[in-house]
Amino acid sequence: MNSYRGAILCIDDEDTVLNSLERQLSKLFNNRYLIELANDKEDVLDIIADLEAEGIPLAMVISDYIMPKVKGDEILIYIHKNYPDTIKIMLTGQADIDAVKNVINRANLYRFITKPWDSRDFELTIRGAIKSFEQYATLKEQQKLLIDQAKFESIKDVINIISYEWKKPLNSISLLVDELQEVYEYKELNDKYMEELVEKVNSKIVSMSDTITEFRNFFKSNKMRSDVNVKNLILETIKINQNRLKKIDIGLDLESVNIYSYRNELLQIFTKIVNLSIENLSKQGIKEPKIHFSLYQSSDNLVIEIKDNSNGYPNEIIENIFIKNILNESSNSMEATLYMIKLVIKDSLGGDISIRQRRDESLIKLKLKIEKMCLLEAD
Repeated sequence: MNSYRGAILCIDDEDTVLNSLERQLSKLFNNRYLIELANDKEDVLDIIADLEAEGIPLAMVISDYIMPKVKGDEILIYIHKNYPDTIKIMLTGQADIDAVKNVINRANLYRFITKPWDSRDFELTIRGAIKSFEQYATLKEQQKLLIDQAKFESIKDVINIISYEWKKPLNSISLLVDELQEVYEYKELNDKYMEELVEKVNSKIVSMSDTITEFRNFFKSNKMRSDVNVKNLILETIKINQNRLKKIDIGLDLESVNIYSYRNELLQIFTKIVNLSIENLSKQGIKEPKIHFSLYQSSDNLVIEIKDNSNGYPNEIIENIFIKNILNESSNSMEATLYMIKLVIKDSLGGDISIRQRRDESLIKLKLKIEKMCLLEAD
């Protein structure tokens, strides 16, 4: 395990400048911080990858503005997009005011230092920057402890949800066992019956296993986000459930929008909402059942609306789950499913969810912050 509090990355195409930075920074921090030097963006990408592999946080980046293959503001913007907690400093004698404004607005620039720099001013700036980084890192660690504590408390709720999710397949398996006993007693047991029975039981077991997998993934801290086309994911959800949707009129109003998020969680959420709509339409015997999907961008948010022509969500359920935040032993399976959806949307995906019930129209509305995966490609 490394002993560094973090790394300071210096980027300049002149070795003399890099050597000078290394000497001053080493003197300032006496091995508390790892000092890394880069001449170009290829070096930057390699160093960042190595730091991630070694688990060393990128505390600060000091970058020149003018370099042969890439400008310093482009590197700092890339780093801010992917490592927003890193302190960014631009070091140059040639940057114009527009370049400075660009990096201040898009990369949260900490300071702008001109060449040649005054050693005392430079040291004061760097000490202040590192102090800010360490204070924020401490605050984030405290917040993480609070979040972990809250997540631990939510395990009880998740166990309740799993028990609800398992109740139906367990009851089905129990009935199949009773049926098997009767068939055996009446000597009607044959190969075809056994094959069908085994298939039914396996189907229930797979459903129960999927429930456990969903929640195991939810509590993992090392889940990886990816670039997700939400329109394609909604179409995939419809395809997965096509047999159950055969008799339902499907409406689509979908923009093609990509977000940087957790694909599996989104797919599970869409599937659960669709299943709720199907159950509500079936239970209420709607003669012309309809489900409509809308997907659009509103400012910095992606909005997904899934509505059907049922009266599926009574006001007391909406109040319990979304206002009072209640889930207890008397809650039904719909409330458990909605509570789980809310947990994933808010805690795992950082979004928001609301339900609106009007006469003959049930609407679930999801809001997700649009985040793009930022890339700095090497030539």
